[in-house]
Amino acid sequence: MIGQLGLPIFLDLKLYDIPNTVAGAMQAIHVLEPSIVTVHASGGRAMMEDAKAAASENTKVVGVTMLTSMDDQDLTRTGIDGSAHDHVMRLTDLSREAGLDGIVCSGQEVKSVHDRWKDGFFVVPGLRPAGSAVGDQKRVVTPRQARDDGASALVIGRPISRAADPAQAAREIEATL
Repeated sequence: MIGQLGLPIFLDLKLYDIPNTVAGAMQAIHVLEPSIVTVHASGGRAMMEDAKAAASENTKVVGVTMLTSMDDQDLTRTGIDGSAHDHVMRLTDLSREAGLDGIVCSGQEVKSVHDRWKDGFFVVPGLRPAGSAVGDQKRVVTPRQARDDGASALVIGRPISRAADPAQAAREIEATL
């Protein structure tokens, strides 16, 4: 239905499997003609290369680097040493080497990522308007800060979808941009 309206489709599938399986999934979604599809960058270079190769010509494939609900302590608990920033930078480099169009990262890293990958496409989720509740998000910035720091696409979910008046909430956020 969204495609019939002529609106772009963003499939935040966060695909993560062996290269052949991810490539098959990418081929299966061709019929939807998505504008953007996400894969987990931690799936490795071969998986990302196969995902990009199997994607439709007009589909941007972006690598999810690290969920915005995670911080340095969460990384340590999963066995990954170093800071969130360093982890995102490593996966940014891997995503670029694999030929992806860009990455998904928090607003806290997007400026560094943009400085490193000038022509990349950067999706920034976990955004919260100034003064709003962060909920389960740990690495947040305002939509304006993310845009100013180089975000290509802003993902603003609950501040709009859970607002008493979602349309008004969206207009208020847009006014800050």
